[in-house]
Amino acid sequence: MENILIVEKDVNYCIDLINIIIKNHKELKLVGVATTVDDALNCIKNDCIDIILINAEMIKDIDIKYLKKYENSIIILTNSNTKFVCKYYTQSYQIINKQEDIGILNQKLNDLVLKNRKVYNVKDLREIIKDELIYLEYNQTYKGFDYLIETLFLLINLEEYSEDNLSKNIYPIVAKKFDTSPSNVKYNIRNATVTIYFDCPVDKLSNYLGFNVSSKKPKTKTIICIIENNIRKKTNYSY
Repeated sequence: MENILIVEKDVNYCIDLINIIIKNHKELKLVGVATTVDDALNCIKNDCIDIILINAEMIKDIDIKYLKKYENSIIILTNSNTKFVCKYYTQSYQIINKQEDIGILNQKLNDLVLKNRKVYNVKDLREIIKDELIYLEYNQTYKGFDYLIETLFLLINLEEYSEDNLSKNIYPIVAKKFDTSPSNVKYNIRNATVTIYFDCPVDKLSNYLGFNVSSKKPKTKTIICIIENNIRKKTNYSY
């Protein structure tokens, strides 16, 4: 999920942009709409922005030091077709003429999302998953630890996923890799997961899962889904 900020003084055009983002870009999260330079600066300083759509006149009034880190993630909104270069700065930003077809803006947004998305190779992703499990105090000596790494790796790389597919579609693949049975994969993952209730501090595990585990112990499937979603957020993997 990429966080996007709109900096535009034309309220009606802001509304158009918001509708475009909501309709066409589920991978984008609108985190702010600034109609003044001061409002824009307050949002930018919060350091939670990935992409900025900004009015050509307004960007001239923002100190370059606040924009430098976003130099590859800015689209200038202008009424001109001329190439826009920010004063005192050599970066030539992408621009979009407000009168141009919406498809052009959609394409530019898609390009930025793809460019900003972190891409991990197979080895890196498995190491990320392993670190996540170690953080949750999973015991590395358990067979279920390795089975769970492979399970999460497969889930994260699926474009579409239903929880009901674990036993039917995921565990058989894991079982084949480790020369065992799907039921054995499920059993060992469950055993490995049970131990984190004893080894991982309650507050730490509760904060990670989003609920108090001392009063509610979730099913293994639920924990797997939460771990998967958290890794997706950290790595920018998206469905």
